Amino acid sequence: MTPILLRRAPTNDSFYVVGESYIYGIMDGESLLGPLPPSWKVRVELNGSIMEPRYLDTERNIMVREDPRLENLPAEWERIEQQRTADDPIMFAPHRNKSTGEIINWDPRMSPENLRARGINLQTFRLV
Repeated sequence: MTPILLRRAPTNDSFYVVGESYIYGIMDGESLLGPLPPSWKVRVELNGSIMEPRYLDTERNIMVREDPRLENLPAEWERIEQQRTADDPIMFAPHRNKSTGEIINWDPRMSPENLRARGINLQTFRLV
């Protein structure tokens, strides 16, 4: 997750996108998921042209693909391996809905509905 810097447009409900930003302490989803558990560290690995986060449990010295802050993937979803295209984001995690066949390039546990269920106050606004 990359923070995006916004500038308020003349109308109250609109914002201009200034660009991506780096904010120390929230580059690994902390603003949405909270801090990693104390013994965990995130490592970003470059796999060809794809950046993939991995999570290191320093107490057990194991590296895993799943973020330890997230609950188990819902039964109707599965993570899939997929060839990256030019339209995919730099970091993407393709998942398929086993019932509908729908494929998404993000983790379904990070949907607005799931984030709201975690108590995160999401707001909608217009980008210009």
